[in-house]
Amino acid sequence: SSFLNYCLSTYMDDLLFSTFDKKHKYSLSDTSWYYFKKNNCVMMYGLWLRARILGLDYEKFLPQIKEWGHLVENIQLYDDLKDMSSDWNFQPNYPITLSYGYFREEYLWFVENMSKFKGCCTSAEVVDLSIAMPKTISHTMLMSRYMGETDLTWFTKFATNYCWNQNWNSAFLPLNGLKKTSSRILPEYLQQSDNQKVKNAVSPEINLVFSIMAKTSALFSEFDNKDFYFDYLLMLCLHERAFSRSFYTRTPIIDSYNLVFRFQFMSTGYKTRLLNRYMKMKCKAVSTIINQHNSVSQLLPDDLIDYICHNWIGIGNNKEITELTDNVALIEIRP
Repeated sequence: SSFLNYCLSTYMDDLLFSTFDKKHKYSLSDTSWYYFKKNNCVMMYGLWLRARILGLDYEKFLPQIKEWGHLVENIQLYDDLKDMSSDWNFQPNYPITLSYGYFREEYLWFVENMSKFKGCCTSAEVVDLSIAMPKTISHTMLMSRYMGETDLTWFTKFATNYCWNQNWNSAFLPLNGLKKTSSRILPEYLQQSDNQKVKNAVSPEINLVFSIMAKTSALFSEFDNKDFYFDYLLMLCLHERAFSRSFYTRTPIIDSYNLVFRFQFMSTGYKTRLLNRYMKMKCKAVSTIINQHNSVSQLLPDDLIDYICHNWIGIGNNKEITELTDNVALIEIRP
């Protein structure tokens, strides 16, 4: 009865909470405490009760009981991402709390465009939301990563990663990537080009990468460790059919396995190296975009252009390549 009484108390909390105004203005600590009582404690209480019913000494299983409570806590993060429009001004929500408290411009964008995301986000809306609110979404995913590294073991990390794949990162699966239709990410600056030869020279998956970078370049400056940005960039690119097919067919099978089953908790440096490796294979297309499309220089910050030159093309900032080779196209880098 104590378990049922506790669950009933959480429902009463929800009823009481529904009478409050401006729920989106709750602090991160308030939101965390709300879900700790509602998720972690309910899960741990339930497992404790199960151990009692089975005649087990629950004290021997306290680490596992706590761990599964943290698993539910981690799952709450992607649930909140998918339910932002439903939760707004109804109950606490981690991404809304983050955006209101730390990324106010993204919060204001969400309030203005909330009607576009009715109910649970679809796969295409996951991409749209991630591009429009990159700081909020990336930091919510980082919360998941830090929680997992602190509180989960390999098995519960595996289970949590599976849940994220099925609900937010479903495009990470190679099979899903091949079946998915193209998302609404469009390389607008390439569409505006009059140079048909250049259009044909650049592959659609590389167009996609630059299009996303142009839309999310503000996030690049957000992190001192740039691996966090390219981790996020890879996550978005893998939602696109053409990129997913091209990337997985050029990635060693062990790395593809890790991306599918460990993506949420993989090292950001590992994922960045895989992306850099792939982009080096496409360096001719990369250098064509940098060289021929002046709008790229205007859309991307200087330090991001420098990173591309060093890590995707393999030249320094002040160098010029004047001969077209098998690996690198004609390119002129800004002084």
